[in-house]
This record gives sequence, structure tokens and C-alpha cells, in this order.
Amino acid sequence: MSLLTSAREGIAKIKSEWHTPAKGNYVSNKEILALSVGGMGPQFGGELFGRMGLGADSQLMGMALGLRPMDMTYVGNIQGILSLLWTIIRAKIVDNTRTKWGRFRPYIATMGFFLVAVSAVFVFLPFHNMTYSQTFIAAILVSTICSMTSALYTDTHSELVTVITPNSEERTKIIAFYQFLMSIAPTIVYSAVPYLMDSYGRYTDIEGYRKVSVPFAVVGVCLSLITAAFCRERIVTPKSYVQKVGIFKGALEIYTNKYWLCRQISTWIGFMEGFFGTVLGWYFVYSVQNTKLMGLANLILPVAYNIGFLITPYLLRTIGPRATMLLHNGANIFFMVGMFFSFKNPLLLMFFMFLNNAANSLQIVYDPSIHSDVKDYQQYLSGRRMDFTFGVAGAFGFPLTFLTNLLRPYIFERAGITSNFDILYDDSVRNSLVSILCMCAIIGAILNWAPLFFYTLSRQRHRNIRRVLNYRALFDDYAEDALDPELIVEAVDNHRRVLEIQSAPDPDFDALKAAKSAAARIPARSQRSEALKAARAALLDAKDLAEEKKEIHYYLDEVDKFALPETQRRIADAKRLAAIGLQGLKDIDDGALRAAQALPGGTREEREIRSRELQYAQKLLKMAHAIPKAYPNGIEIPQKDDWDNATKLPEDTKEQRKAKDAAVKAAE
Repeated sequence: MSLLTSAREGIAKIKSEWHTPAKGNYVSNKEILALSVGGMGPQFGGELFGRMGLGADSQLMGMALGLRPMDMTYVGNIQGILSLLWTIIRAKIVDNTRTKWGRFRPYIATMGFFLVAVSAVFVFLPFHNMTYSQTFIAAILVSTICSMTSALYTDTHSELVTVITPNSEERTKIIAFYQFLMSIAPTIVYSAVPYLMDSYGRYTDIEGYRKVSVPFAVVGVCLSLITAAFCRERIVTPKSYVQKVGIFKGALEIYTNKYWLCRQISTWIGFMEGFFGTVLGWYFVYSVQNTKLMGLANLILPVAYNIGFLITPYLLRTIGPRATMLLHNGANIFFMVGMFFSFKNPLLLMFFMFLNNAANSLQIVYDPSIHSDVKDYQQYLSGRRMDFTFGVAGAFGFPLTFLTNLLRPYIFERAGITSNFDILYDDSVRNSLVSILCMCAIIGAILNWAPLFFYTLSRQRHRNIRRVLNYRALFDDYAEDALDPELIVEAVDNHRRVLEIQSAPDPDFDALKAAKSAAARIPARSQRSEALKAARAALLDAKDLAEEKKEIHYYLDEVDKFALPETQRRIADAKRLAAIGLQGLKDIDDGALRAAQALPGGTREEREIRSRELQYAQKLLKMAHAIPKAYPNGIEIPQKDDWDNATKLPEDTKEQRKAKDAAVKAAE
């Protein structure tokens, strides 16, 4: 097939799928392009409001305004304590948002303009007439406002990517293209900004931020409107599902998610890996002293990210999420060691930085895809769809973050950096400090790597979890007489596929490997190439089938759950509860608890039964004590018709949504 023919077929495929997705997919090419172009918004906007944070290595606050690293770190840690509150408020708002545009798009469309306005007002303050205290107070105010609200703009972009399709493989391909196209933005920012800044005193003059950062931010928030206008959110939930997430309860439930916990522990203990982030900026500002050269490096280095954008979907499909994460982090450690031994040699340092960027680009693609898989698993566990609540769960680790944040500024000040960063022009001071930062970063990368060995959520397991969510949504919609034809078709296809997998014979890997070896010995080059390609594909399909056969029990257990002992026990508990009667619930005494305590516990099975009965009795007592407080005038039996009518109310306007929320609450 000629290159011209391939190009024509590719263009025809793009056109045919411009408005309508390919069979088996959910997202059209038009929507993918809107997602990718609009995704540049936070990259451009962050050039302004992303600099509002108070940290030891802040260029705007430190280099331009002269704020002391420790002063900024203390306030930054206080903001970190408050960030738990902001995270909870944001999660409560976003995870309970219900509009016809979805949960994320309204914030994408509006919050960027607010952040740019606040940040622009700050950088245009007359700092030359302000005292250190006045400057510091103004910095605290704008930094606090941005820390409270920036996630409503930046995180809603990243969360939208994880829910744009329920198909994991399609999502990975979309993320790869999204990151590939979106990488244009940081390439422009990181190459053009240093060059433009050079005309206004580099990064040490506030004038540069006024005349360079503000215009970039305005362009960014305008781009975000494209995503808000043309993208959709696709989450597998019943039509009658009313989002109602208790933030603290939801966050605690997330801690039972072993896959999230592996990744979160990796982040917590690998904090020092980020210390490498300051090395490149210091190198050009204080060693080479050429920000134009820095712009050139920032233009070349991001090219490495394209490697990950191209190969990550292939890696996730062939070796799986766990192996891809381990490969990325292992390569990251290796290249960091190379950077440590070469930071005095510009060309060698750039070489290892290029390779390190290529390794890190894998994470840029796989991270949102894997995070979406983890959220699906959480929905499988709890029955609730949570997105921003994951941020609340992560924020519970703030005490550790608070302590670790003190390490970098402590190192800076021990090296003699207080309010004057000019000491870094001294080669001996700078090289010594960079060596320490590099060593800390390598240790952090090793710590970051270790917990990922325990992550075992494979593509096949996730695929079956999605089948379970589809199955549950189907029957919930059936109970509410709100069946979706597309959901029915997908559920039938899922069930047929599982039965095919279950009845398929186990793959003969020895024969497949022998076929691959035989293909490699074919003399004719063209025939050998085709045979090897077919043999590799057959081996890959066989591995996928073998893994699927191991994981289909998730779906089969859901289909047959009423025959499982655990489900039978829960049904028996429900029958006992129903036998008490609604009005008798408040009169429950500790008789059931005493009876549970008296059960035998000689064997392991008896102890398990006693433990379950004790938990059941304790919940009954807790409920009996709570009822008089929650229903002082007695329990009113909810009417199903009221609930059905409430959930079917329209929600096209703000007034309609308020009316529906009130009706649903009353029906409950």
C-alpha cells in the first residue's frame, strides 16, 4: 500500500468519524479535537495564576518580589492545612453538581476567567511603593484565593478526560492524542516565555509577568470554552441515579480501594522526586545566565514527550498498566542517575533530560487512564460515582505533606539562600546544592517505585468491572421503567462475550510460541514479516483470553450473586429487619446484641458468624438511637409514586433543578 493511498484512507476515516464515532466507540473526532484544543487552556492560564503559589522555589514571589523562602513555606504550609477544607468544599460542590452540561463543564467555562482576573490585579499592584509586609500580605491573599479555586478550573479539565468515554482502550487512545496535541501549549509557553521575559529583566522583574504572563493566560481561558462547548461526560449510572455523596464517608470508603492506596502511598513517600524540578531553571538563570538558551532547551526537550504519547497505548495494551508504571519509574531512576553525574556538562545534561522526559511522558498518558480505572473500581465497591472526593481522601495525608514540604526550604536556607537568590551565581554554592537536590530526587524516585509493585488492576479485570457496572445500571433502569436501548444492546453483547470466553478452550501457548519461532525462520523477507506479525497478534490475543478467563468471575459473580452465601446472608438480614416493621425500629433493645455475644466461637466459622451477628446487632442499636433524633414526629413511610414522579421531573433550567432537588428530598 502506497503512502498516498494510506494518507487518503486516513483522511477518509477521519471525515467519516468526524460527527459519528466508529463502531464500539463513544467519542467522535470532532469531540476529541475540541477536548485537545481546549485542554491547552490550563497550560496557557497557568503561566499566570500557576505562579501565585507560595513556595521555596517560586520565581514570581521569590526572584521578582524578594519574599523569603521560609516565610513563603510557612504560609504555604498553613494554606496546605486549609487546602483540606478547600478540597472538601470543592468535592462537595462538584461531586454533587447536576446540570444538563454535566458536573465539570460549567466550571471549565467560568473559573478560568475568575482566576486570570484575580492574578492580573495582583501583578499590576504598585510593588515599588509597597513595603515587604504589604507585598507579603497581598501575596498571601492572592495565593489563598487561587489555592481555593484553581482546582475548579484545572482539575475539572483532567477529570473530564477520564469520563469522556466508558471504554478503557478508547480512553487511552484519546488521552494519547489529547496529550500529543495539548503538548503544543507547554512547548509554546516554555520556549516563548523565557525569550520574551529576557526583554523585561528575565524572571527577576515584575514587568515581565505583566506583559508576558497575562496575555498568555487570557488566550488560555478562551481556549477552554471550546472544551466546555463541544465535549460530553459519559458515566455508566442508572438514569434514575441521583448523585448524593457524603464527602467524609466517601473519602473513608476510598481507603478500602487497594489500587488507589498503592498509588497514593507511592506519591506520599516519593515526594523528593520533585526536587529535580528546580535544577533546569537554576542552570540557565544562574549558571549559563542565558534565558534565550533556556527557551531553546524548553523547545527541544518537550519533543521527547511525543515518544510516550505514541507508545503508551501500545504498552498498556500489550504489557498492561502495572508493567507500564514499573517501566516508567525504573527508567526514571536510571536517567536521574545520569543527570546527577552530568549536570556540569550542558550537552550531556540535556541528553539525559531528554531521555527522562521521554520516560515521564508515559505517565502523562497512563495516569488519567489508570485513575479512571480506579474510580470505576470504587464505583464497583460502593455503588457511588466519586471524582473530586478522591482529592479529599488524598488530603488526609496532609500531616505527612506538611512535614515533607519543610525539607526543600530547609536545604535552601542551610545553603545560605534567604531573600537573596544571587548566592546561586557562586558555582561552588550552586553545584553543592544541586548535588544534594539530585541525590534527594533519586531517593524519592526509588521510594515512589516500590508501592507500584502491588498494583494489580489489569485491563481484563477492569473490563469485567465495567461489565458489572453496565449490568447494574440496566437492572436499576428496568426497576424504574427507564431502560435505554443502547444500554440493553451493550449488556447483551457483554453477556455473550463472557459466555464465549467461559466456553473457549485454554490457549496452547507452546504451540503459539512454536508458530512464532517457525515464522521467524521463513526465508522470504516479506512472507516472514507477515507471518511474524500474525504469530505475535495470535500470541497477544491468547494472553488476553487467558487473563480474561481468570477475571470473568467478577461479572459471573454479579450475575449469580443471589446464589452466593454472602448475598443470602444479606437477604436474611433484610428479612429480619422487615419483620420488625417500620414503626418498631426505634424500639429495638440490646437483646440482639446479647444473643450475638452468647454465640459459640470455638471454630473459625463460628467466630466469623459471631462477628457478623455482633456487627448486625450494633447497627440495629445505632439505628434505634438515631431514629428519634432524625424523626421526632415519627417515621413517615415514603411513597414510591412520589419518588418516581420526583426523579422524572425536568432539569433543564436552574429553577427546574432546584424544584427537582426539593421534590427528591421530600420523597426520600
